[in-house]
Amino acid sequence: METDSVQDSTRYVVSGLHHGSILPGKRAEMWRNAYLLPGSDIRGGVWCDELELHGPDIKIEESVYARGRVSIADEDPKHPRNGSVTFESCVTTPDALLISSAKFKTRFLSDLYVGRLNISNAIVYGNVFAKSAIIRNSIILGGVFCQGKLEIEDSMIGTFKTRSAAIGKNVSLLMPFALSHEHITLQHPVNVLTFYSLYKHRAEAPENDRIIQLGNDDVHRLYLPSSSAGVQSEDQDSSDLYCLSVAERILDSDAFVEVFEYNCKMTEYLSLGKHFDAAAKGDLFERPMEELEERLWETLHSKLEKSGAGDVGCSIEELFKRVGERKVLS
Repeated sequence: METDSVQDSTRYVVSGLHHGSILPGKRAEMWRNAYLLPGSDIRGGVWCDELELHGPDIKIEESVYARGRVSIADEDPKHPRNGSVTFESCVTTPDALLISSAKFKTRFLSDLYVGRLNISNAIVYGNVFAKSAIIRNSIILGGVFCQGKLEIEDSMIGTFKTRSAAIGKNVSLLMPFALSHEHITLQHPVNVLTFYSLYKHRAEAPENDRIIQLGNDDVHRLYLPSSSAGVQSEDQDSSDLYCLSVAERILDSDAFVEVFEYNCKMTEYLSLGKHFDAAAKGDLFERPMEELEERLWETLHSKLEKSGAGDVGCSIEELFKRVGERKVLS
């Protein structure tokens, strides 16, 4: 069995099973960098300066805190595509979280707290909190909350709140709204996916329609009153919000709430499932996590192939086809 290959005051290299956490034992080790090689299995957390992960088949069981950047890369073309990197708890870095040139998927089972985020081929089961973020070819089941600019392309996210947003092609929301302090200009329509078809409650919609597409006409300015005087703020640019929302189109609010309550419950089960007692999980978590993720990726990639067809959202309903709605929510 392989264990740590190098450990000193400047670096900590792991290539196999590591029992316990990687923590500084003295002041000089607070600036120590950690390097995880393919096959690393950390049965604890990591506290380091910079953290580098090289290649697939790496798992970290507890929280990660890096003073510098966290980077995930794969320089070896021989590594298999079906490998993965898994962070089982939250990742925090005031610097940057970067995923580059990785054929394999990176899985975050909790929240991310980062300065700059630039990820691709990743799935996040929690929320993202960042100063700025670039998200490509990824799935984020929670929300993305940015102090600065958010760029999204070829991705599925829960919702977002940001200073400014650049929305590219093939972007889907699991919640029917998103917020920005600056005007949201959509380069392409945004899909609103539902685990339970919103169109079921709209008699005028074709039976096979499963998604709503939001365009620039669905961006609405919200005039926020001053908290002290009850009137509009003089600095409207800093206080007003722009909302990308389906609400203006929906007259039957009861049906609207019912449908997206289902979305909320499903994402809650996905993001918090490993913390639930077995009795609370129902049939949903009898299915392997890899199968659930595969269906989500199929849903995301189907947009690239069909690009706005009326039935492209069907597969997200199929994701939980074998799990009865009432049984899961009871």
